[in-house]
Amino acid sequence: MSTGTLPQPSIAQLLAVPSPRCDKQWLRRCLQIAVQLELSTVPPYLYAYWSIKDPAAELADALLGIAWQEMLHMGLACNLLTAAGGTPQLTGASVVPCYPTALPGGVQPGLVVALKGVSPTVEDPEDVLRVFMDIEEPEHKVTPHAQGATIGQFYARIAAELPRIARTEGFGGGRQVTLKIGGDELTPVEDAKAGLAVIKLICEQGEGTGQSPNGGTDPAERAHYYRFAEHWKGRRLLQREGEKTWDFTGEAIPRPAVHPLAQVPRAAGRVPRNTSLRPWRTATPPTAPC
Repeated sequence: MSTGTLPQPSIAQLLAVPSPRCDKQWLRRCLQIAVQLELSTVPPYLYAYWSIKDPAAELADALLGIAWQEMLHMGLACNLLTAAGGTPQLTGASVVPCYPTALPGGVQPGLVVALKGVSPTVEDPEDVLRVFMDIEEPEHKVTPHAQGATIGQFYARIAAELPRIARTEGFGGGRQVTLKIGGDELTPVEDAKAGLAVIKLICEQGEGTGQSPNGGTDPAERAHYYRFAEHWKGRRLLQREGEKTWDFTGEAIPRPAVHPLAQVPRAAGRVPRNTSLRPWRTATPPTAPC
């Protein structure tokens, strides 16, 4: 069954559905939004990557690596949707993101994502890395000014309902795509157990993770939120001695030289929820609106 004929509800509406009423159709609607969420992050992350002069810089490597993982997450979300009997929708005006844009499904109301280069200075409140931190907001909120449901909370609800839906209505199989994306494998979703493993991977890599930021000594092992936060702060995140808490008290992380890459088209960041936006497609030069 395709999800294309179903009107898309908001994530808040989907989370408000009582558990006994969460059926396979509910699951398909959730997973279509998940596909669109993952898709919507790739252009901003790559645009920010292109603004860094040295592609070997740590921040450039982090942005490119995270973009690869978002592509993986989109593929995994498509496999999940196919396993639920749906058909991923990846084209059309209601699916293809136009920038600046709100996140699909109404995640983080008031947050607007634009195509924008990285700031040349750390802790710049207008830096696009600050916006990326809000996108990757952990399930257990860290950013004090974030609003509404997070992506992590959304995935957690899908994971909570999936086993029951699988038992009563079936789940798994369909047209599963497998290939290598970056350094990861796009794996098939043949049953509920595989579906839960896929959701766990997405969350642990940064789509609203609730895990400890401790991923080892390699910064690339940290969840996306904490990697963006380290570079925005310009400091390594370290665990306080004898405590379970963490703070940005480690060594300084220099901000690499950046190109003065123009924003597409203009203002980004947080705007009032009722502000009218002029969206621009990523494939259209910034001389004509969508």
